[in-house]
Amino acid sequence: MDGLSAGSRLAVGSLPHLDPAAAVQCHSRFFSEIPAWPQMTKRSARESMTRQGLAGIPGMVWGDNQRPLWTLREADTEEALELLISENQAARLDRAAFLSGEAEGFNAFLKTFKSPALPGAKAVKGQTVGPVTLGLSLLDESGKPFLRSKPHMEILVEYLFMHALWQSRQLSALGRPVVFLIDEPSMNGGFDPRAYGLSWALVESWYDSLLGRLQEEGILAGIHTCAAGPWSWVFKTPAEIFHLDAWRYGDQITAQAGEFARFTAKGGVVAWGMVPTEPSKGSFPEPAQLLTRWMDFARGLARKGAAIEEVAGRSFFSTSCGLGFSQPAMAEQAVRCLDMLVTLWQVETEDGSRLNLS
Repeated sequence: MDGLSAGSRLAVGSLPHLDPAAAVQCHSRFFSEIPAWPQMTKRSARESMTRQGLAGIPGMVWGDNQRPLWTLREADTEEALELLISENQAARLDRAAFLSGEAEGFNAFLKTFKSPALPGAKAVKGQTVGPVTLGLSLLDESGKPFLRSKPHMEILVEYLFMHALWQSRQLSALGRPVVFLIDEPSMNGGFDPRAYGLSWALVESWYDSLLGRLQEEGILAGIHTCAAGPWSWVFKTPAEIFHLDAWRYGDQITAQAGEFARFTAKGGVVAWGMVPTEPSKGSFPEPAQLLTRWMDFARGLARKGAAIEEVAGRSFFSTSCGLGFSQPAMAEQAVRCLDMLVTLWQVETEDGSRLNLS
């Protein structure tokens, strides 16, 4: 795990802050092992994950309503793809850089980390939207989602790799290993690519391409989804980290215990999003309650044959999704709750080396 230990805290990425420095401080304080650059979706529409860093896509322009518009003719898509492939092969990545106003949290993170502000960090985290979620978000000139066009999606996948690699190289200059996650909130258990004229084999090839090429660069690459399972599509990818919204859907993991066991046995890490971002009746669950909930997941996996030492030893922890849409005070309560949960978990599991299921 590139020097990372079981029980490490992993940031989803988004925060509700408007001040980049405050957002960076929040991540560095509560996610000290793996701080992420903060996405601040409340600052502007251009900071949302389906719009950040897209300006370099060939044929993409921005309209007056701050929405991306597709202007590339169908006849020019092959040439655009060849351009991206050649630039990636030559490591010419500047077209995929964030523009001013798109990711102020990224800029503040780089500036802060160049000082000795985060000496305890074992790695730094980047993230970008995944091809399915982006393909559903972007519309072509006829108003249809990109996901309905194989040539459009080929351009998106190649560009997303360029952007992910650009981010990762910026982050790696900070002197820490890079963890990079592809965010796919649209990939729920009901998604079927055949509804868009695509095959599962083609969709799986997108993740093979994105994750595999990042891993060739020495990046610890994985997938984050806040959607319901089943997650067989994740386990078929080369993902090294699977970040799920366990607060909402953790009980579904036992139905895939076999796939889970194979994933962890080959070195995969599961990041459990245990802390809700919207507290019930104004208060968060007690950390002890959340620990009990996680123990229930572990027991369910154990009953179906998953090795407990693998469950405990390959676990990171996080909040659930939606932190960027909460209020700053609530976000801080959530990450404080996560901090206390991890402390309890480390005591219960003896730093992740053994899990008491009695």
